[in-house]
Amino acid sequence: MKIKHAAELLEKAGIKVSYSIDFIKEEVPPYTNYYQLEKRDTWEYGLFICERENHPYIRNIYKFDSEDRGVKYFFLDRLSSYYFTNRIQPFIAQHNELDIGGTGFSEERLVKALNLLNIPSSYLYDKNNKNHTNTTMSISIEQTPDMLYQLSLRGKNGVILQSIPSMSRQRALFMVFKKIYLLFIYDTTVRKTLQNSGLLSEFTEEDIKYFL
Repeated sequence: MKIKHAAELLEKAGIKVSYSIDFIKEEVPPYTNYYQLEKRDTWEYGLFICERENHPYIRNIYKFDSEDRGVKYFFLDRLSSYYFTNRIQPFIAQHNELDIGGTGFSEERLVKALNLLNIPSSYLYDKNNKNHTNTTMSISIEQTPDMLYQLSLRGKNGVILQSIPSMSRQRALFMVFKKIYLLFIYDTTVRKTLQNSGLLSEFTEEDIKYFL
């Protein structure tokens, strides 16, 4: 993926950016922190910190050995943040009765939230599916011996692509909700955008974890 392609697609989604041949950043109000990707010795993705700072600086987060990898990360990470703010958070606010992220958010309320969003049950991994075949990627949640919970992103074949460090039950249920909703948004919105732009074939299941 090239910087120009990422910039065009982000602009279409409503995310303002500025870019050059070896640089792309979010356009934000003055004195507001922003994320950027810049080519130095490698492609470096970081947060430019200027809020309440006399001496602004860049906190580098990730380094990539190619433009393609770096731009994909910038594109998917910033798009994910946009959808979290504009779709996920409003849903949470509109459904206080579910207490999403709170102590009252249970497995039953998780299922109810997904039903309200018309998200198919296939996005929540079913360990009883012996064939381990699915029409979608999915999120699994398992209790660990130390009574914490382990979350994993799984491919359509059920293979684990990424696992998240163990966490409390309350935190785990919120993360399952968030990641399943983002996966659903990717499949129903982002995938169509990439397909219409002729870029879908460039993205793999491994890349999608950047969106989550």
